[in-house]
Amino acid sequence: ISCGIKDRLSALPDAILCHILSFLPTKNAVVTSLLSTRWKYLYRCSNTYEYWIINDWICAALCRNVQELDIHVEHPAGDHLTGEIFRHERLSSLKLRGFSVKVPEQVFLPNLKILHLVYMTFLADNYHMSKFLLGCPLLEDLKLTDCDLENLEVLDLSIPSLKSLTLRDNYYIATIIISNPNLEYLMLHTSSAEHVVKNLKSLASAELLSDDLEISSKLINELYNVSFLAISGSCFKKLVASGSLRKHQCLTHLDLSPFSEDEFRILPRLLDGTPNLEQLTLGMASIGEFEPQGIVSDLFEVKPLCLAQKLRKVDIFDFVDSETQFNVVEYLLQHGALLELMSFQFETTKTPEKWSFSMLRRLLMLPRCSKTCKIALGE
Repeated sequence: ISCGIKDRLSALPDAILCHILSFLPTKNAVVTSLLSTRWKYLYRCSNTYEYWIINDWICAALCRNVQELDIHVEHPAGDHLTGEIFRHERLSSLKLRGFSVKVPEQVFLPNLKILHLVYMTFLADNYHMSKFLLGCPLLEDLKLTDCDLENLEVLDLSIPSLKSLTLRDNYYIATIIISNPNLEYLMLHTSSAEHVVKNLKSLASAELLSDDLEISSKLINELYNVSFLAISGSCFKKLVASGSLRKHQCLTHLDLSPFSEDEFRILPRLLDGTPNLEQLTLGMASIGEFEPQGIVSDLFEVKPLCLAQKLRKVDIFDFVDSETQFNVVEYLLQHGALLELMSFQFETTKTPEKWSFSMLRRLLMLPRCSKTCKIALGE
């Protein structure tokens, strides 16, 4: 430069220079700060520098025996997460989002009870999650959401201490094994993976988000002990139609969201399979006008046991005051002998001032079998 040679590289925009620096090892990128004042702080804009700083911060926190770590990064590209995070005796809660991870051969997290992984990419061999989970003998709460589990053939989650398990939108898994005698809560947004589900004798609550009949029928009939179940109406319709749904004697709270107009015909059969149901939640966002008289005649012919002897609360979400919805509400009110409360949360586009007087009056004037049933209106 001092010999009259023009420094064209330094004249490039910051965005391009930062992109160039992102290809360099972190230490080499930092050394460029010595070139001139133009380069003094440019290394800080590269992803590699960000991950270097993050890893240094993590190591510093671990050296101070931190017990809980919760770290989110916006863009997962960059250096891998430091291996030190897999070896810490006092860490009890680890929540990571957006990292690339290469699990070391030895994982030592003897006191870890909470592990939440979101938008994580696992690299290298077929056993990364097995090694990870084997190093967490006291794990109680596991969440895997939108993770890229590269080359993973079997995800074995048979962890005796596990009490809560959430699996949602994870990729590249051939088989998932769930065998957990102490598991109390299960949430599955299932993929095309094969599921081996057994030994869930302590399970109390479950949420299944899948329209795949084979997967759903296999799962739901293993959930015979649950008292709370959330599942889509379309999935329940397929299960009822296939004849693969058995009675759930322990179920006291059922959440069907969404539950559309063509699924109302199977509502009596569905309720007939839950004789001890005390609370019913219906999400009606997709409901429209659909042969209301036909639905009424079909519904009123069947009187499930739970309506006469158990059901005490009904929560209805996204109510849009269609004729179809009124017919279903009328059916539940006319046969719910012990109903104490029916609450309505209206479609989000309808604020309280937009509720028509005629609609409110009709709701409040519907005949009720239970003399103590109250109607609650909300947004």
